[in-house]
Amino acid sequence: MPLSRKVQVATFVAGLVAILTVGWIYINLGAVEMNVHQLSEYTTPQALAASSFDAAAQEAIGQMRVLVRSILHANEDPVARGDLIGAQRELEGVLARLQQQLDVLDQFEVDAAGRPASAEQVAVQRERIAFVIDLRAKARATATMNLNLTASEKTNLIRSLTDLEQRAAAISVTSAELTTRDVDAASAEIDQRLGFTDTSVWLSLVTVLGLALLLPYIVQQAIVRPVERLADAAQAVTQGDVQQQVAVTQTDEVGKLQAAFNQMVQSLHQQQAELGERNAALEREREALATALDDVQRLSAERTALLERMVERLSAPVLPVLEGVLVLPVIGTVDDRRRTVLQTTLLDAVAAQHARIAILDLTGLSNADAAVAHTLIEMVQGCQLLGAQPVIVGVAPALAAALVNEGLDVQAVHTRANLQAAVHSAQRELRLYNGHVAG
Repeated sequence: MPLSRKVQVATFVAGLVAILTVGWIYINLGAVEMNVHQLSEYTTPQALAASSFDAAAQEAIGQMRVLVRSILHANEDPVARGDLIGAQRELEGVLARLQQQLDVLDQFEVDAAGRPASAEQVAVQRERIAFVIDLRAKARATATMNLNLTASEKTNLIRSLTDLEQRAAAISVTSAELTTRDVDAASAEIDQRLGFTDTSVWLSLVTVLGLALLLPYIVQQAIVRPVERLADAAQAVTQGDVQQQVAVTQTDEVGKLQAAFNQMVQSLHQQQAELGERNAALEREREALATALDDVQRLSAERTALLERMVERLSAPVLPVLEGVLVLPVIGTVDDRRRTVLQTTLLDAVAAQHARIAILDLTGLSNADAAVAHTLIEMVQGCQLLGAQPVIVGVAPALAAALVNEGLDVQAVHTRANLQAAVHSAQRELRLYNGHVAG
């Protein structure tokens, strides 16, 4: 083969290889550009819109927290009642902004290539819609809520607010995870395509030295290095470092991607700081609500104890029927606790009123066991020691037998058939006593 033919064949082969190489490079660069376009025109704007929605959701939760606090303290603090109206108006504006961000996110039903959004993105968007609907419902419910809330209603109100906060946090975390996954997937695709591009560049270097001297520099400086720095920065962001920044070195799509990445990282850093502040404020609010709940429980316990004391006093009423004459009606069953209450109440009343006669009306007594008989004997003896004449009324046969068995001194106790007879007898004794004193 003549040298010229070899040169022609070599030139033809070199040109064909160069054309194929350039075509292959062009295909891979087109794929890289498509992925860069996907990041800059779809993934990054979607992430920014999701971040704005999360920020608006957190602001709405904060206003709901102010509204709940104002409702809980509206009856005790006039300032809180004024804050209630302001919080309701502020919450309406925040809900409007939240709906605007939700409408923006609805525009990302298809990506930059016209492909439908992923099932995870659709599920997150549905959760956002459900969250906004529930938040509006809670806002309307609190706007018409009665300010005189019971302890259980306050607890339910606090729990509903906590549930909304948890749902907002879950949506934010899921959205961040999906954004990170999409960025990682696009970066991996770009890295893979760039690997093919590097292979093509080395092949072009072997076949066409002139192109090999130019293409690696262009590819490395214009695409590979910036994208690798973006990939490294994205990896650092996925590991929790939200202070990463990359230099904007170009004005094309890569430069736009670099600027959008810096804006996204700055937004994530700001949201992380705001989330920390909101968590601290939420903890303070939780402590305040816990203190308020403890106060409510303490007041409830005090009222319960007061009611128990009132019931005990009503179970043993000592009635002054005449001057110096007391009547203690015993009705129903007398258990261990009531025996103590009856004995203490009678003796305290005799001592406090300097009673001359103490009438024990046992007509309505239901049980007549040995313990009841023993307590009655102690009450009789206590009245005698305090200077009062005990009179027992309405003794049933079973109770009479029990009193005798327990050792009651029947000579020292007056008994009457009914309360009327006991009162008449007390009147006669008081007249005799008063006449004796006057004489």
